[in-house]
Amino acid sequence: MLIYANIVVIDATRDGARHEALNLQSVTGSTTDQVVRQSIGFARLPSAGTAVTVTTSSDANYVTVKTRYLQPVVIPRLPELFGAAPYGNAFPIEYTTTFKKERT
Repeated sequence: MLIYANIVVIDATRDGARHEALNLQSVTGSTTDQVVRQSIGFARLPSAGTAVTVTTSSDANYVTVKTRYLQPVVIPRLPELFGAAPYGNAFPIEYTTTFKKERT
């Protein structure tokens, strides 16, 4: 499930950056919607704004989009059986991509 969530976050970030580079729509909305539509996290997404965060930065030629998603953990205390520290409630999955602006 963690690998699938990572693929979804990468795909959503690239798609959002592509939208922003072409001035098609809000990168935050398109990226967040795509992550939520994929129903990652066993459909246990927390309230809006806490599970998925999208930040953007841009200059005259490039746009950079960073997406951070908190993937819920099924068994957070599993590592304690082997003497390690517990995971917590979620794994942070982050991806950053930069696209060249096509239109101004």
